[in-house]
Amino acid sequence: MDFSHLLKALLRRKWIILSCVGIAVLTAFLLTMNEKKQYKSVAQIATGFTSTDDVRLTEERSGVAQTDIKFNNVIENFNSSKVLSLLSYDLMLHDLTEKPFTTPENKKGSEKITPPEGAVQILTEKLYQLQPLNSNVPAENKLLRFINLHHYDVETIKSNLFIGRVPRTDYINIEYTSPNPDLSAYAVNALVREFDNYYVKNRRQRADTSVANIDSLVQQKKMILDGKIAAKTSYMSSRGIVDVGMEGSSKMAQISSYEAQLAQEKGTKQTLVYRIQELNGLIREGRRKNAGPAARSTVDNEAYVSLKAQYNDLYKEYIQKGANDAALKKRLDDTRNRMRQLEPSNTVEAAIETNVDGLVQLKLDAEGQLRGTNERIAMYQNMIGQLSGGLNSMASKGAGIEQLDREIQMASADYTRAKEKLNTAQTLSEFGANSFRQTLLDSLHHRRNHRTGP
Repeated sequence: MDFSHLLKALLRRKWIILSCVGIAVLTAFLLTMNEKKQYKSVAQIATGFTSTDDVRLTEERSGVAQTDIKFNNVIENFNSSKVLSLLSYDLMLHDLTEKPFTTPENKKGSEKITPPEGAVQILTEKLYQLQPLNSNVPAENKLLRFINLHHYDVETIKSNLFIGRVPRTDYINIEYTSPNPDLSAYAVNALVREFDNYYVKNRRQRADTSVANIDSLVQQKKMILDGKIAAKTSYMSSRGIVDVGMEGSSKMAQISSYEAQLAQEKGTKQTLVYRIQELNGLIREGRRKNAGPAARSTVDNEAYVSLKAQYNDLYKEYIQKGANDAALKKRLDDTRNRMRQLEPSNTVEAAIETNVDGLVQLKLDAEGQLRGTNERIAMYQNMIGQLSGGLNSMASKGAGIEQLDREIQMASADYTRAKEKLNTAQTLSEFGANSFRQTLLDSLHHRRNHRTGP
């Protein structure tokens, strides 16, 4: 269709179009001419949920879902009846003590609207205690009706209130709309103030409960730790243990000393065994060469025999006394030397050639020393066995003490963690741990800029 044809068609119906526009404007004016002006005020708080700069008492890791839940919980608390009731009482208390925001009109023929007696005191106490009015109490029930007349009831406040998170930020906006700009501004600021009081007090009450519970837990953990320490002390006392490590080191040192002496005695034993074997060979050889009695043309045989008998008696006495009598040993040596002086030669070879008895005597000496060595070897082995058994017992005791030490360490760690939780709970109870900060405080300038309505 040509544009000129369309324009001509519209011009032919211009009066109809203008009439419709005029009627619409007039209708809109008539419908809104009596509507009250509405003023919207906005306050803003920073929650601190997404900030990582603040110093926190505990390590918290939260994702997007957990952060959304936190924001939703805060918004629900703002919209809760408890918090809105506090705002209601705050608004009513303002109107009773300062220039009122609203003044309810008296109906014709009705009694003059007056506040109940003691209304200011009741509202002040309820705000301080964060408690709602009780409709079963006559004075408080009358005060509730008085609040409703001023349209400060919870339902009216909730219908004028909007609370929402600023998308993708850490902030929450609080908007209130009313016919009075001063009322809108006061309402948003008072709501932040009452919410802060309510939130901090609740957190503090929960923290106080946690402090009591955790303090009981700390005492329980302390009793467990003391019990473990007492059990270790009793265990060591019953077994006569002063220091397992020191006692074990002492026994190891004794074992090392005895083992060294045992090795030395075993070496001596081996030497004596070899010596006895050599003497046995020499004796056999001497007896083979000297089948008959030896000639002693130049030796006083009677003196030699007498010394020999004396030597044998001394030797038996020496052996009976454990082969450790120094005086007898000296007498034996002197007798032996005198016997040798009566022999043709002082060497072992001469003794082999002239008299086998000397070799027998040497063998007897070696066998006596061997018996003493064997006794000392047995003694050292017995001592080492006893000490080794003691070490095994020490190992068993040490294992028991090690187990007790592990239990003490675990109990101490539990006690330390419980104390840390108690310190955290006490800090929360003292300071409330509120991270909310009001970043936008509504003023008269803001109220006029946010005016809505015709």
